Amino acid sequence: MRRRSTPALLIVLVVSTPLSLANKVTELDLHAPKPLTVKVASTNGVAYDGVVSTGKLVFRIDADCRYDKKPGFQEHDLNQIFFSAPGLQTDLEHPPLLDSKNGAYWVKTPLDFQEIVLETIYTGDASGKFADPIQACNDELARRMFNDPETPREQFLAEGFSLTVPEGGRLKATLTCNPVSEKLGFADFHDQTERFDLKIECLPSAAAKAKLTGSGAVEIKGFTVNRVTDTITCPGKVPFKATIATKTKLSGQAWLEFLPAGPDSPKPGKGKAVPWSMNKAGEATSTFEQPWTGPAGKTVQGRTRLVLSWKGSDGKTYTATSQPVTFQRRCAPGRSTVVGLAPKIDDDTVTITSFKVDKPRATMACPGKVIFHATISSTMRLSGETWLEFLSPEGRPKVIGKSRKVKWSVKGPGKASSKLEQSWNGPKGKWVKGKTRLVVSWKDGKGRTHVARSKPVAFERRCQMTKAKIRF
Repeated sequence: MRRRSTPALLIVLVVSTPLSLANKVTELDLHAPKPLTVKVASTNGVAYDGVVSTGKLVFRIDADCRYDKKPGFQEHDLNQIFFSAPGLQTDLEHPPLLDSKNGAYWVKTPLDFQEIVLETIYTGDASGKFADPIQACNDELARRMFNDPETPREQFLAEGFSLTVPEGGRLKATLTCNPVSEKLGFADFHDQTERFDLKIECLPSAAAKAKLTGSGAVEIKGFTVNRVTDTITCPGKVPFKATIATKTKLSGQAWLEFLPAGPDSPKPGKGKAVPWSMNKAGEATSTFEQPWTGPAGKTVQGRTRLVLSWKGSDGKTYTATSQPVTFQRRCAPGRSTVVGLAPKIDDDTVTITSFKVDKPRATMACPGKVIFHATISSTMRLSGETWLEFLSPEGRPKVIGKSRKVKWSVKGPGKASSKLEQSWNGPKGKWVKGKTRLVVSWKDGKGRTHVARSKPVAFERRCQMTKAKIRF
């Protein structure tokens, strides 16, 4: 008897594997960080040699972890995030997250465009993944020196400069999505790296500035007298020319020192200090004058040098002194005085030698000007003020007005001529008389004012009639 075969029963067991319960990284988007500020210093004033500080690394991130088949575990607060940047030590400043281990932080996902702020410290160990800020500053220094060879190295270092290194740093974010427990599912992780720019501040160097403004910062490259031997009108001036070189922008005081030179020479001492300044490193030429007087007709020897002073960045005052210059001056015969004695100034020092009107009688366009010509004689170098006084044309002279005062000066014993103007207006077609005189004033060594007046000058002026206009 044949046995009927019985169909076999195939049983398939579906086993839930850990993969089906994986907490997967579904999103990790690291947005480009803002530029990181790095400050570099030069302590020796020769080159940049150290990183002083680094700023904060600021960026935003999107991150999420998801269970595919467990709707009840869509979010998980035991996920971890880790940040690293070659060449930098980082520490989380914002947001406040609990430390995990090995530099990671516990985070609850999702993170939606979350701002992250990391404090940073430069370590220098970057394996070529972080631009060397010290080298960047020194390379930029070399470039500037090449393009501007006349400016000293210390000037660039003393002023400092900034530069940007595009994509000079790298930031890596690693997200780890943990399972609910060791028995249920497994962890998943993902990382992303973004580059960021470096804004490098090559700081001004105090050491370089001290080299620029301290001893040796100013050099008197030349100091000469204009004509070693000369005959001049006394009292007069002895002119000098100086060439000054500085390593940077500087200012200070300058004066002449008078040294012993022989009989009748100026007494040892110094002239009046005057300010000097240089707007930048380089050379400049300037002139100086030494007052001079002496016995008439006799040659006297002088010996003078230039002194410059300035303050350094350390607060100390420094000086530079030129080599002395020897010269000879002879006062021309005339009103010369002995060295050291001031010439006498009195009422006879200034004389109005000439004062006349241009055209005593004339017709003019009104309003207009009446022109006068004056010549003043002085026994010495002098200055003061002058003006016109308007007098009554008839009878005893009486001042009825005056013009504004103007400055006058005579550079030495001699004469000086000038033109003066009086405003004029009057009835048209009618002759009008005028009378004017010149007044000159000056001061003596004690501050007293002396005045000289010319003889009055009479004149007549007629204002032109207005021409009739014919209309057609």
